[in-house]
Amino acid sequence: MFLGNLTEKEKAAFMCLAENIIKADGISSESETIALNNLIQELHMKDEESKLSFEESCRILTDSDELIRRGIYIELFSLAMADNIYDSTEKDFLKKIAQQFKLPADFPPKAEEWLLEYFSIFQKGIELVSK
Repeated sequence: MFLGNLTEKEKAAFMCLAENIIKADGISSESETIALNNLIQELHMKDEESKLSFEESCRILTDSDELIRRGIYIELFSLAMADNIYDSTEKDFLKKIAQQFKLPADFPPKAEEWLLEYFSIFQKGIELVSK
């Protein structure tokens, strides 16, 4: 949703972080894999792991525009929630990303609140259609 303007370098860096958020809780769920594959398609990337390190990825993205960093944070949070589990390792990972990206302190909680509300409304829509 927020990744349309990434450069090729930013896409590779984002994919590294996306792979890390999926692995953060030690559980690889089907819903996370599907969400990651959707992102790969959205970014028009090959289905391969990023060759960048976490540190290189953060460095590349820290130099990106703040709007890019905000969008990436939201996409990473969304990916963390793909399996409806948001555990402490994922929270710690996103906190680290927010710090690396030098996001304003009020942004992560606002983004999380918005996304949780979005997921709730989306789930209600699925339930409505399924009846």
